[in-house]
Amino acid sequence: MQSWRPVRRVAELLSLGHFARAMEIVRYPLLAAGIGFILYGLWGFVRSLRRYRVCEGVIVGYEQHQENSLFAPRIEFTGPDGIVHTFLSQLYGSQEIPVGGRVRIRYSPAQPDRAEVARFSALWLFPLVWLAFGIGFLLVSILTPRQDRLSGDF
Repeated sequence: MQSWRPVRRVAELLSLGHFARAMEIVRYPLLAAGIGFILYGLWGFVRSLRRYRVCEGVIVGYEQHQENSLFAPRIEFTGPDGIVHTFLSQLYGSQEIPVGGRVRIRYSPAQPDRAEVARFSALWLFPLVWLAFGIGFLLVSILTPRQDRLSGDF
């Protein structure tokens, strides 16, 4: 019966409330991380809404990913100053749109070579992920049962 000793010990620790004590200790770091993630997600939303211009670009080719069969479009667009810019999208996928097809793009006037296709995943996915993590951490830290006092036998 030697193999069951660790399982029994874990069951004893959980029944004695050690898990609740551990959660009480990590409550405040989780709260701080949750607030930080929420603020970072909100900053991402604000950043996606500001500083960018929208225009139409033309797909001039595709480049295949080195490790798999996904493709990234190479897109060309003309800025308001009349200069033609070309960039390689960071969004890999299938070749949905043929070469010569038009797509909406977003770019920063300060860095037009770092433009991106105006898709939901490129603009909102990461801020939403950060917000979800933040809300999750916040809920865990708030909903954890409070201990009156932490014992010294932890």
